[in-house]
Amino acid sequence: MSQCPYGVQAEDAFKEVVAKLGSDIDFRVEFIGSGSAGQLTSMHGEKEVKGDLVQICAKKHSPKWFEMILCQNKDMRSVDTNWEACAAELGIPVDKVKGCAEGPEGQSLLAASFERAQKKGARGSPTIYVGGSQHQGGRRPNDLFKAICNAYSGKKP
Repeated sequence: MSQCPYGVQAEDAFKEVVAKLGSDIDFRVEFIGSGSAGQLTSMHGEKEVKGDLVQICAKKHSPKWFEMILCQNKDMRSVDTNWEACAAELGIPVDKVKGCAEGPEGQSLLAASFERAQKKGARGSPTIYVGGSQHQGGRRPNDLFKAICNAYSGKKP
C-alpha cells in the first residue's frame, strides 16, 4: 500500500482533513497485504513491504507518523529507503523505527494490520471508511470533508 498510487493519493488528500479536524476524527491507516509475520507480501512487492513496515513502526513509535508518510509520498517508489531522511527531518527516532521494522515487532504489527484490513473487507487500496460505511466518493479533500460531515451524527456545530 505504501507504493500504491491511489493509496498515496488518498493519504495526501487526508493531509488537509487531518490538519483541520485533528483529534475530532478517528483517523487510521491500515495496510493491505497477506501472509504472517516473517512471510509478508504486498501487491507492489518487497520494497512496498519494507515501506509498510517502517510506516507501521513509525505509527507505533511517534505521533508524527502521518507526517512521515506524507513526506515519503513525495517519492513513493523509494519508500523502502527515503523514510530515514523523512524521519530525521521530523524528529522521529530513526533507530527505534529501524529496529522495529527490521525485527519481529514490525512483522507482528504489519501482519496484524493486514488482518484488520482483511476483516474490514478492504481488498484494494485505498478503501476508505467514514462513519462505519465504505466511502464511495472521490479522493479529494473536499470529497472527504463532505463524507465526514454527512456521517456525523452528533450535534451540528
